[in-house]
Amino acid sequence: MEVPRMAPGKVYTLVFRADYSVGKEIMTRMIPGAEASFPVPEFGTRCVCCDAETSSRSPQQTALSNTEWQNDPIDVPMCSSCDAHVGKRGLNLGACFALVVFGVLGVVGAFSARGLRPWGWLIGGPLLLWGCGWLLQMEMKRRRLASQRHYIDLLLSVAPGQCSVRTSSGELARRLASLNPAILHAVH
Repeated sequence: MEVPRMAPGKVYTLVFRADYSVGKEIMTRMIPGAEASFPVPEFGTRCVCCDAETSSRSPQQTALSNTEWQNDPIDVPMCSSCDAHVGKRGLNLGACFALVVFGVLGVVGAFSARGLRPWGWLIGGPLLLWGCGWLLQMEMKRRRLASQRHYIDLLLSVAPGQCSVRTSSGELARRLASLNPAILHAVH
């Protein structure tokens, strides 16, 4: 299966399936203690972040689509310089921005309700600027790392019979597709 070339910063989603069925997924959710397995794609020997050759592996937690069953972390190749930042982003910048804005509006509203509207804006304004600056700094760090060929966006999620890998690295997406043609179901 061909992996399409996308603009920098876009996310590739690769879906791997082995012995998957909707019925099995439903039954695993309904029956407490039910056992399920999922395919673990072969990642090769190159770092999932910077694409450097490495022999070290790092366990990456998976996002479970079902909280009724647990799985061990998936070991992926990762060099020591990337171990500190891969998969650690964990922030949805849009949601964080909305939280900052609503928090500031809450502060302004609380002060306004007590008849102290100028104080609300004197406190809420700097809070809004600080929050936006922090979010901008997080996004700039992600872009700086990506421009140095470091792709910190890596999310592994599993379901019975299925494993999905989300990454912003086109090299990793193409490598996974070439190493796992038998279990590759879809590329988005």
